Amino acid sequence: MELISKYTRSAFSDQLVVDWTMRTIGDLFDGADIPRVSQDDGQPPIGSVRRALISDYYRGVDWSSPSDVRKVLSVYEQVLAQIATDSVAYQKLTNLLKRDGFVYRDRLITSMTG
Repeated sequence: MELISKYTRSAFSDQLVVDWTMRTIGDLFDGADIPRVSQDDGQPPIGSVRRALISDYYRGVDWSSPSDVRKVLSVYEQVLAQIATDSVAYQKLTNLLKRDGFVYRDRLITSMTG
């Protein structure tokens, strides 16, 4: 069972694509020790270069592994820390996390189940 839904992942990806540079996106995921796994099918990436970069990092995550998901949540914490708490984006992202069983409080994302 995937611990973070595809919808939540996509919403965070959308936020990163809009507001972050390639270098900063790489630094976020590299800093969380998430491996970059390039899709090596000989086809050019679909969509933006930033979106392709995020997909490469997402490919390196086992979404059913609590330790892998914790790494991603550390990236998401940094994204949320940069968004105004009264913005639509902030509300959307935190609500999606809640739907997946997580809460963002005091700059940390934790499981609602303990």
